[in-house]
Amino acid sequence: MSKLNFWSEPEMCRTYKCIFTNIFTVGGERISDTLIENRLTIALLAKTSETIDIEIYVEGTEIQKGLEFLPKEYMEVIQQLSTLRDHFTCRIERQGKMLDIINFEQLQDRWRCLKENLWENKNFTKEDIGKLVEAGDKEFSNKAVFIEELNKNMVFETLWLALAQRGAISERKFHSCIFPDEEIKAQIEMENGEDGEKLMEHCLKSTRVEVDENAFKKAYLKEFSLLGRPYQSYSFDFLAVKTVHKEDNWFNSIKCSISERISDAVCVDVLCVIQEEDGNGE
Repeated sequence: MSKLNFWSEPEMCRTYKCIFTNIFTVGGERISDTLIENRLTIALLAKTSETIDIEIYVEGTEIQKGLEFLPKEYMEVIQQLSTLRDHFTCRIERQGKMLDIINFEQLQDRWRCLKENLWENKNFTKEDIGKLVEAGDKEFSNKAVFIEELNKNMVFETLWLALAQRGAISERKFHSCIFPDEEIKAQIEMENGEDGEKLMEHCLKSTRVEVDENAFKKAYLKEFSLLGRPYQSYSFDFLAVKTVHKEDNWFNSIKCSISERISDAVCVDVLCVIQEEDGNGE
């Protein structure tokens, strides 16, 4: 391993508070407003000039709002499924992209155990359980599929950006928050922000956005035809503000927002804030 001025010690471990919000508006009416909070603990395991290996623990997930309408038994299953991603080890490129899930076999074992418990759940029909199992088998039978699904998660996408080396990002692919199967390619510009005594701030913002307009229009007409509003234009705006410690380049916080608009008919505003907790590194 090369000696790099990226993080000072390989065994470094930090804890962050994470807040995620998602507001979905259709036809001028807010149809969903989600707020989820949790805690992320990140341990640096190894680093090279090209990659970093980290171990991630997700704890204390609380759904503050957005899923109150779901019955208790459904919430319990959702929480069980979310635990599959509560602890994993991965390899990240310096450009802030996930390359590999190192402990994927352990995740597969967890899925097999959970799958057995799902079949014993008497609160769901066999048909409903079958759909859950089919989706889980698809995701946990193929590492590439699992990585793809994980990269659609805004919290982890924000985390990868936070871990990216300064100045390494020039172009990035995003998954649409409206149509998760559709990709968005955007040029990323970086600007320096405030230069404090201990922290350095810089901003990342999207420019020259490219999408498959035909695919978006087709998906819009399929999902939102009842609105009776034509597909006219699509817009995507991304902004991230990141602060890092000058001493070791470990990130202190990142605030990442995405705003998507289809004409004046469908709007999604997503915000993820990952903030270092007091007491880290002392």
